[in-house]
Amino acid sequence: MQFPHTYFEDEIREGFYITGAMKRAWAAQLEVLEEIDKVCKKHNIRWFADCGTLLGAVRHGGYIPWDDDMDICMLRPDYIKFNQVAEQELPKSFVVLNMHKEELYLEYMTRVTNGHRLNFDSNYLEKYHDCPYATGIDIFVLDYIAEDEEEEKERKALATLIMAAGDEIKEDNSNIGEYEDVLKQIEELCLVEFDYTQCIRQQLFQAGEKVFSLYASKGGSHVALMPYWVYFDNHLYPAEYFDTTVMVPFETTKIPAPAAYDGVLQIEYGDYMKIVKSGGVHDYPFFTGQEERLKALVSPYPFEYHFSKDDLDLSHRQKKEKPYEAAIQLAGLMEEAHNMLLKVVAGRQYTEAVQLLSVCQESAVQIGNLLEERLGEGTEPVKLLEQYCELLYQIGELTGQAVEQGVGIDVDDLAGVLTEIADGFKECVERCVPKKRVLFLTYKASNWKAFDSVWRREKEEVGTEVTVLPIPYYLRDAKGAKKEAYYEGDQYPDYLGVQDYQTYDIEKVHPDIIFIQSPYDSYNYTTSVAPQYYSSVIKNYTDKLIYIPWFKVDVPSEENQKARKVMDYYCRMPGVVHADMTIVQSGAMRQAYIDYLTEFAGEDTRGIWETKIRGDGSPLDDAERYEREQEREEYLRNMPSNWKNMICRADGSRKKIILYGTNVATLMQHGGATIDKIRRSLKIFEESKEDVVLLWRPHPLFGQAVEKACPERIEEYRSIVRNYQEQTWGIYDNTQDSELAIHVCDAYYGDSDSLAHKCEVLKKPVMIENVDI
Repeated sequence: MQFPHTYFEDEIREGFYITGAMKRAWAAQLEVLEEIDKVCKKHNIRWFADCGTLLGAVRHGGYIPWDDDMDICMLRPDYIKFNQVAEQELPKSFVVLNMHKEELYLEYMTRVTNGHRLNFDSNYLEKYHDCPYATGIDIFVLDYIAEDEEEEKERKALATLIMAAGDEIKEDNSNIGEYEDVLKQIEELCLVEFDYTQCIRQQLFQAGEKVFSLYASKGGSHVALMPYWVYFDNHLYPAEYFDTTVMVPFETTKIPAPAAYDGVLQIEYGDYMKIVKSGGVHDYPFFTGQEERLKALVSPYPFEYHFSKDDLDLSHRQKKEKPYEAAIQLAGLMEEAHNMLLKVVAGRQYTEAVQLLSVCQESAVQIGNLLEERLGEGTEPVKLLEQYCELLYQIGELTGQAVEQGVGIDVDDLAGVLTEIADGFKECVERCVPKKRVLFLTYKASNWKAFDSVWRREKEEVGTEVTVLPIPYYLRDAKGAKKEAYYEGDQYPDYLGVQDYQTYDIEKVHPDIIFIQSPYDSYNYTTSVAPQYYSSVIKNYTDKLIYIPWFKVDVPSEENQKARKVMDYYCRMPGVVHADMTIVQSGAMRQAYIDYLTEFAGEDTRGIWETKIRGDGSPLDDAERYEREQEREEYLRNMPSNWKNMICRADGSRKKIILYGTNVATLMQHGGATIDKIRRSLKIFEESKEDVVLLWRPHPLFGQAVEKACPERIEEYRSIVRNYQEQTWGIYDNTQDSELAIHVCDAYYGDSDSLAHKCEVLKKPVMIENVDI
């Protein structure tokens, strides 16, 4: 599978920080899924996205940002067939785990992984996108329910008995004596005979699976995930929900989902479009255990920063004279020295005059060298100082001649020349020598918006020289070694006038302030800037190092513990420690940083973080608002002319645009009632056509789904579509790309799906329709 290199960089999705390592694991899972899919296609086995994977596909167009695994499901007959052929058909390195093939594997599902353990083989890492961890897919099974209610109660009672015993009996059989009567009862009811020399618990799981699959060959009107159905009376679905498959976007590919996914997700999650980020972190990310084993083998571990109080030491910070201050001081000395020079020349004290000329020249050369080093060769102030030194030389020659000839020097002429050059130098300094020099060190053009408003503020300050310096960055392999490098300097806005990193010497320039966006130094999993740009280095070449995160994330809380967990990847970083100041998005996030860093570095450091961390707000707030407005205007300018004709009034104003989404899942769940609802909704919007333009975007497969779900109404549906298109009061969008519709609309109305969620992400009002109203 192909992924753009940017896919493997850290990313923020919906306020959650996703590391490059997690993205690599996702890509590895998709590679495993692709192999499973090949087997399923070859053997005509149907499978569906399930649980969090189905929710992620529908709501997010990929993984739920705070999820780390992938779940699929199969109906029992397909599940049996898959397990019969999987080991022979999948790559030899794959492992198929289920209760029949793996000793003491006690799960009512199958897990397919690309190996048993860590793997740093070069071919493996190339195939699995530098993810060295064993990665896999969980395959759940849907079983048919007995049509007779009493029969199903009996089956559930037996399954409950077996599962309860399986949960209690130890794997070494050491407590089976306590369950002798229960085991005999199960043997009689299931017509099985346990082998008491082997693991009874595993045999109980196998017996439970047989009870689950009693109706696999008979079928039925409902299916269930049996462990949940038996224990909790949930995860029960109409079997027809799984009659038809639709392909839904998932990351960079598409995966099959039950066409009635809306009904499935409502059963599993209720209001599934509502974002819930609660839950523990004991198993996030899934490869934590494998990574801990890796840390035990590799020391030092290249991706984990350890705090040292030496990192707070600024004794190595270079103290450099400020060009502006030095030049202004020289201008003042010039005036004072010139007054003294004129006095001694007037009194024909030429020896003292020569000494003063020498002092002036030495000072001018010293400041000239400083300006040349810090501002570059050939600048106007340096040229003026060169002219000044030449003038001093000429005055010295004139003084020598006066001594030899015993004559005086015209003091008025000398005063005019000295005043002219001194005033000219002072004016030039005020005009050409920056009072403050600010450097913005950036490496990702897409992250510039987190700097932009700060850059504008600094740019407006009189006497401040502002430089934007894009620097290269490179990807890292699984061991942390450097891979291909990337440079995005040509992707920044032209108004920034970016500087070439190859000609800019940070140590030599010694900016007053350096702003950074990368706090990671060498500790990010997948990317790094060059070592000369690490915070540990550049803090020595500035008076103040300020870190502004390129992102905004959810503030950790008791309900959102994963948000606290992922602070490991952006807060426990050297840039935060080395920076004189870190500016975060809010006061609450400031406190989260302080508490985290105190726990990380020790209670005695709390005062340090309270001084360093500021909660002044993220520049991203204004930037994102402006970006959304500009992006929408761009889409509006470039939309088809027939859309413009309906949206734009004669006076140049625009009608409100309501995106109307109808999806296959609602149709599969509600059948003909969905057609009735569409007809009613169109009538209501037509009545408001003077103020509102409806942008109807049915799912691309909606027409085919109508033909399958309620064929008796297909002509009626086609007539509705045809009339809507002919009346030209609304827009009918059947294009492949939904981005135009999402960006131009003012609000969303319709079925609950990824269209609705994307509108929510863009801060647009969303109303989910009720088919029954």
